[in-house]
Amino acid sequence: MSDSQAPGETQQSEGKRGILATTGVIVAIAISVVTAAGGFYELGKKIGSDTQNAICEKSSADLQASLDKLSVKEAQEASRANALEQNLSQWKTAYENDQKIIQADTAQIATLTMNARQVDMCGFLQGQITDLQRRLDEWNLNEQTRAELIARRDGYAKELGQCIR
Repeated sequence: MSDSQAPGETQQSEGKRGILATTGVIVAIAISVVTAAGGFYELGKKIGSDTQNAICEKSSADLQASLDKLSVKEAQEASRANALEQNLSQWKTAYENDQKIIQADTAQIATLTMNARQVDMCGFLQGQITDLQRRLDEWNLNEQTRAELIARRDGYAKELGQCIR
């Protein structure tokens, strides 16, 4: 299947080719049968026998009836091929529309995922700031530890400022 074909298009093309091939074979057989019937008719005329003429005429009538049936079948197959072609067009349009929806949904999912990660990160930063501030408020800390906690808190606050924008 080539990249430009939608799924199912190859199967329908092969189905249409199969129908057309069957129709061609039917027509070729019908032509051969009619030709043979004509030959038999001429042979009967040469022999001059009424019996042979009657047989040939009956065979010719039978062959004509068969040809008529084949013509009807050919018309039915052509109609079926046209219906398949129309269905293919509808399926292709539906497939293309579905692809557009899938692309839009994929882009929306990517955006929502990125937003969810940012919300999770902002919540984490807020929690860290709160925990650090609680430690600063509740503990008796030496100056070095207090300075380290304040620096971490201020770093988280700076990152949290980017979440709020």
